[in-house]
Amino acid sequence: MEYDFDIQDYLFDLRGYIILKKAVSPDLVERLNRAIDPYLDLQYLEWRGNVQRFDNNGNAGIELQNIVEGGKPFEELIDHPAWYERLLRYGGEKGTYVEGLFIDECFVRSGGQGDSSRSIPGTRMASYATSTVSSTTSSAVRR
Repeated sequence: MEYDFDIQDYLFDLRGYIILKKAVSPDLVERLNRAIDPYLDLQYLEWRGNVQRFDNNGNAGIELQNIVEGGKPFEELIDHPAWYERLLRYGGEKGTYVEGLFIDECFVRSGGQGDSSRSIPGTRMASYATSTVSSTTSSAVRR
């Protein structure tokens, strides 16, 4: 199978991650922020639906586990066209006998001491991460 490689492929190979600027539309960022609001008042280890707050009891910000269950905007990130083909190529063993991806863990982290998102006014959703079979991607979502 042939691929059109670009500088991002080179950087991924070199560093183990890439930064995709403007990968998420402002509309999706707004919908993600609205979708996370109902979960920000969860107490440590508390569940709401299938989303759980599981972090360092707020000492490093709030971390919401299984956030993909938090609504359609989070589901849209799973196979988002800005990165899906790269995920298949980098972590999904594309073109091999073990082809495919699965979501091992997905969470959102907001705020916390030392978190760079605290310096950005209006930031609620600092990061969303999805682990795959062979790689981890993290998309910073800020408004």
